[in-house]
Amino acid sequence: MNEGPTTSKRVAAGQPRAGKPATEFEREVRMAVVMYGGVSLAVYMNGVTQELLHLVRATACDSSGPCALLSDADLSPSARVYRDVARLVTVGGSRPTKTPNEPIRQHFVVDILSGTSAGGINAVFLAKALANGQSIDELAHLWETEGDIDKLINDSASVRDTPELSRPRRPRSLLNSQRMFVQLREAFNRMDNTQGKALVDEVDLYVTTTDLSGLPIRLQLGGGEVAQE
Repeated sequence: MNEGPTTSKRVAAGQPRAGKPATEFEREVRMAVVMYGGVSLAVYMNGVTQELLHLVRATACDSSGPCALLSDADLSPSARVYRDVARLVTVGGSRPTKTPNEPIRQHFVVDILSGTSAGGINAVFLAKALANGQSIDELAHLWETEGDIDKLINDSASVRDTPELSRPRRPRSLLNSQRMFVQLREAFNRMDNTQGKALVDEVDLYVTTTDLSGLPIRLQLGGGEVAQE
């Protein structure tokens, strides 16, 4: 996380419009976020993902003028707290103060996201939400309802409610990754039901993937050679 004076030219505070507070940024807090993998962390990690989205929404800028993109009424309870925090900036050694009409003085930005496995999935959804001003409630609902080991186990029950899938005679893995893929794809597409303005100017996303085919290597063992695939 990088915290310091904003590199852009300081914009004078304007009059709030339609309940949108004025902005007069004096400090910018930029975050690069790495989300760890693991199915057991999926729900917990999504909670963190949700709060990062609320944090950015709290101080997102309206490109048409020096005011916030969203009014207080458009924010979640936690986002309104983050907006209050963004008004608390010590200027010239003075004691920080906050009033309802105080301009937003700090700008919170997430501009780099990276992750692996379940963490990478959360990062992908968050990147789309930041770029399009969308909600990620669909992903939260998915983790809460589908992130159950009883549903993830690769048995006949795991494909019963997913007609496009068929269970092979000899499953290749313990968990049914294809079922989760279908669920994630549908949740990702349903994000388009909520559309808004971009919350960031730019966001970089880096996600690791697994090479399922693998890379054959040859090992020298005990004077012989063993092929490992």
